[in-house]
Amino acid sequence: MKRWWRLAVLLVGLAILGGGVSVVQAAEAVENDWLCLPYERLGPIRASAKEEDLLQLFDAEQVQRRTIYVAEGTEKRDVSVIYPYSVNEIILFWRNNQYGQVLSHAWVKKEGTSWRTAENITVGTPLEELNRLNGQPFRIVGFGWDYGGYIPVRQEGRLIQQKGLCLRLAPVRQLPRGYYGDGVKVSSEDPELLPDAVRVVSFEVTLNEK
Repeated sequence: MKRWWRLAVLLVGLAILGGGVSVVQAAEAVENDWLCLPYERLGPIRASAKEEDLLQLFDAEQVQRRTIYVAEGTEKRDVSVIYPYSVNEIILFWRNNQYGQVLSHAWVKKEGTSWRTAENITVGTPLEELNRLNGQPFRIVGFGWDYGGYIPVRQEGRLIQQKGLCLRLAPVRQLPRGYYGDGVKVSSEDPELLPDAVRVVSFEVTLNEK
């Protein structure tokens, strides 16, 4: 049984007595709150978790080993995938590619996912909302290539200066050619992109430094 089960039973009982939350909602809240906090946790997954901890937290079919390629397809990584092939799939990377030892970071990229940051950023969050959260405009790497849509570091603003969170953006419609390619920098206050022509398509959360 999962370690959260006893607490789940208690909350379910309170939900039934109080009438304010359904049984399913109470159980899901204990199971996973979907909150991604850099250097701390991803829902119930602590930054200190190893593979055996994942298998205690989730049913075996919800934890999958997978090999993927990163860095323009030149680097092989052995990862753990939670909720594989669902909208809530999250990919866990291990430090130094030593499987099951120390978590490095996590990658969320499925549209419709429940995973979110403390600022309620998720896949699909529009550019206008990122400007509001940052408190000022910022630059974005030109779209349409392997590193396109990332937000360069060393910029000003509450969101950009947050450690351990990396956002990737992409247009939801075709933009003029000048917005694409290596060496291009796009402004988040560009009227062509606002309010929601560009949205978050993935985000990475650091759990442990290299």
